[in-house]
Amino acid sequence: MSRAVALALLAMVLSGCAEPPELADWTIPVPEGTPVIQYAPVSSEQRAGKALELRRDLVIGGDGDAASAFYLPADLAVDEQGRIWVLDARRFQVQVFDAGGGYLRSVGRRGEGPGELQSPQEVAIAGGRLFVITNHRMNVWNLEGEHLDTVSFGPVNQLYTVGGTPAGDLLVWHRVFEGRLVSRGRVTRVGPDGREIDQLFDVPEPRAPTIVLDGEERSPSSVLGWWIPRAVAARSGDVYVTGGDEYQILRIDPDGRARWALQVAWPRAEITDEEVDSAFAELRERQPEATREQVYSWGHQPAVVGIAADGHDNLWVFPWVRDPLERDERPVDVYSKDGELLFAGTIPVRRRISIVGEYTEDLRWLDALDDFVYTFGVDPQTEEHLVVRYRITPSLSR
Repeated sequence: MSRAVALALLAMVLSGCAEPPELADWTIPVPEGTPVIQYAPVSSEQRAGKALELRRDLVIGGDGDAASAFYLPADLAVDEQGRIWVLDARRFQVQVFDAGGGYLRSVGRRGEGPGELQSPQEVAIAGGRLFVITNHRMNVWNLEGEHLDTVSFGPVNQLYTVGGTPAGDLLVWHRVFEGRLVSRGRVTRVGPDGREIDQLFDVPEPRAPTIVLDGEERSPSSVLGWWIPRAVAARSGDVYVTGGDEYQILRIDPDGRARWALQVAWPRAEITDEEVDSAFAELRERQPEATREQVYSWGHQPAVVGIAADGHDNLWVFPWVRDPLERDERPVDVYSKDGELLFAGTIPVRRRISIVGEYTEDLRWLDALDDFVYTFGVDPQTEEHLVVRYRITPSLSR
């Protein structure tokens, strides 16, 4: 995007604002010479009446068919034909479905040998191949289900997500620890042989908070305002990275070149005494002997709680809002791969059951193709795991 276009867009967003908002200093590394795009935050009043929907288009599972039963679905990937590849960690295999949800076949089995899986974590499709990754190795199949190779992979600290590039490389988002209290989020490009090609980017994480209790340095029992860096890979192989504390995004191409940086002066909410009191009350229910000093506050909430890429390489940014589960909708901003603001409005809050049996906000999807996004769900009656495909309406294709 040219500087003139960026300034014009900024002027449109700023129209009606009495004073330009104050932008925070960069907290993610931005290479020198990277084009910078700046936007003002869009208010709730400006978002009114502008809504996107994710309409259920397909559900797999919960129908009593053993082939489509999922015991512990861990990840999924969608190929260019719309076939859905579901990694079930408890079945130690990938179940393959056609674009209509019909079962095709399964690949993999439990074990340590070629084509066998042990604690599988991530699945990706790149260069016409299927990759299933654990923390230490990678199995590779072609898309006809023929096992091709097993290669060493790692070890990788806290593997977050894996995406593919059209050239067949993998983009791995993981954490790197540099000491007990210091870590970074890193994007690494890996070849199909499992070897690291290069490190594309890394983002410093907030230093792990500590408190002094009874004269000893300890980790707090409850932390308010914590944030972590996040990254998502688009189908093109481009990567979007954010630190999360401020509304700041960097787009990186598959070769690691920074294409643009984007920032919005999103107001970060202060953490109130009432929120600390509430966190302390919850802590006391779990630890009756806890003290209020064991609740640590960063002082402010993060600016961004989630990002995603859709099937058109658009970037979705979910700014932080208070009490999302008490709302019917939440704000979302959608940008093109050129950084143009395509949509600033709302989207209905989706809820899922967390491990502890409580509902939590579900911002993420696991893959996207065209106007569809794919994720996991749970049947509210049977509590069976499901694969769900949603259609984005209206379409944000360009």
